[in-house]
Amino acid sequence: MLDIFQTIPETQLSSLKELVATSQFGFDWSTKSSVNAQTVGVLHQGEIIGLVEFERRPVELANYMFLLEVARAYRGGSVAGRLLAYVAKDSLVQGFGGFFFFEAKDALIQYYIDRFGAKVARNRTLFFDEQAAQALVHEFLERV
Repeated sequence: MLDIFQTIPETQLSSLKELVATSQFGFDWSTKSSVNAQTVGVLHQGEIIGLVEFERRPVELANYMFLLEVARAYRGGSVAGRLLAYVAKDSLVQGFGGFFFFEAKDALIQYYIDRFGAKVARNRTLFFDEQAAQALVHEFLERV
């Protein structure tokens, strides 16, 4: 069975508090980082195995990713790449050229650069440009 992406409606965010209680996730997914943010989960056999929260920023012609988290049992696989590719594809569809920005934890900066093709904007702020976005979509969404 293939994994599927599902947008989590704002009215259902409070139910995500249970994910933290299961110790599979560390972030509190029941609140939004921005009023315009959307939360998308990747589901495997009906179970949420990863989540991403991002918003479209038309003025900046880019998406901004607030949070990305993979359930502990699924870390080290392709779930993070699939979530990044989802945000990249959304940026391409929105006409933002695949661009999206995010702040990475210090310990993950080099991993995002080496594994996924992210580039450094400044300090801990990383971004994906059109070429990197297309590579993400090709590797993690089209070849699945």
